[in-house]
Amino acid sequence: MKILIVSGFLGAGKTTFIRHLTDTLPQVDFAIFENEIGGTDLDAKVLRDVDRSLNVYEMTENCVCCTGKADFLTNLMTILSALDPEVLIVEPTGAARLSALMGAIEGLQYDALELLPPLTLVDAGTFFREKDDFSELRLDQIRHGSVLVLSKSEQLSPEETAVYRQELQELAPEAEIITGDYKKRSADWFRSLLEKRGGLVPAQEDHEPCQEHHHHDHDHHDHDHHHGEEALTTVTLTRVAVAHPLYQI
Repeated sequence: MKILIVSGFLGAGKTTFIRHLTDTLPQVDFAIFENEIGGTDLDAKVLRDVDRSLNVYEMTENCVCCTGKADFLTNLMTILSALDPEVLIVEPTGAARLSALMGAIEGLQYDALELLPPLTLVDAGTFFREKDDFSELRLDQIRHGSVLVLSKSEQLSPEETAVYRQELQELAPEAEIITGDYKKRSADWFRSLLEKRGGLVPAQEDHEPCQEHHHHDHDHHDHDHHHGEEALTTVTLTRVAVAHPLYQI
C-alpha cells in the first residue's frame, strides 16, 4: 500500500487538491485518512460528496503526528489488512508536523507499506504575507515536502511568481515547485505523484516530534492544539439557520 501525505497549513486547499487528484485518476484504488481536530470533520464530508465511491477514514480527537500517533498507526495497519488500497492519501491536520508523521510511518519498517514523497500545499497569500513570522511548524511542512504546490497563485505576475519560487526553493532546495493552476496539469503529472520520484527528505528522529504542549479538555468540546508557537482553536457550528427579515432588529 502506497502512502501519500498531503500536508499544508489551514486553508491551503488540501482537501480540494485531494478531490481533484482522485477525480483525475479514477482508475486508481484510493482510500483517504482524514485528520482534523474537532467534533465534526467537514473535509471528510466534502471528500465523500463525489461521483465515485471513496473510502474515507476520520480521526478527529487527536493529531496523527503526536497525541494520536499510536491510534493512527493502528488504523494504518487496519486499513492495510482490511482494504489494502493501492494508495492511501493521508491528510493531516494543518497543525501537524510533517517530519514527525513521516518518521512515525517509516518507523513501522513494514515492507507492505511504501511512503511516497510527501506533497505540501502552500497558500500564496498567507505564506508571503506572514512568512517572516512563520514558526518552525510551518517551515517543517515546507522543508520536508518533496513537491510544493503554491496554491491560489493563478493571479500572480511572472515577476512575483519568480520571486516566490526562489524563496520556496531556498527553504526546500530539492523540492519540485508547482505554481499556477494545478488543475490544468496533465493526468500524467498527477500519476507521477504516486511514484517514488527520488529520495525522501530525511525525517528527524525526535522523541518529542512536535515540541508541543497539548491541552485537551476531557469533555472534548473545545480543543486547544499547541505546536510550538501555534495555538489553534477549532469551532464547529451545527444547526445554523438564517433569521427571517421580519424578525431582525
